[in-house]
Amino acid sequence: ADRGGYVTAEDTPTRGSRMPHLKQLDELCQPTPVADFIRLKRRLATHLIALEEQQFEYEDLDLTLARQITDRLTSLADDAGTFGSADRAWIRGAIDYFLITTDVDNDVISPTGLVDDAHVLNHTLERVGRPELMIEIASQ
Repeated sequence: ADRGGYVTAEDTPTRGSRMPHLKQLDELCQPTPVADFIRLKRRLATHLIALEEQQFEYEDLDLTLARQITDRLTSLADDAGTFGSADRAWIRGAIDYFLITTDVDNDVISPTGLVDDAHVLNHTLERVGRPELMIEIASQ
């Protein structure tokens, strides 16, 4: 279904070869206490700095998208105390997926390397009831 560039759970099954990044997300979800999100926010900030450094070598790295993903994930981490344990596990999975640069599509060397991360984020945002934070993703 066309939702103006947004991808929703209806469009993205969590299993199967069509969306392997969502299968990897499923594998990364794990119970996470609220206190752990302080450390995860630091890791997000450090990861963004590392991506900014990589952009000097890889000009196609989409830093705008990286910053949007970091911003949304940090917002979720800030609000971790308002989510139940199942939603925190999904948020943790999305954060860990973003922190892995060699996921389904290499974040650094591929011009579309962060698109799968944005799809994972949007899927997670819908699952945890925060669709207003979804990122518009250009059609591939």
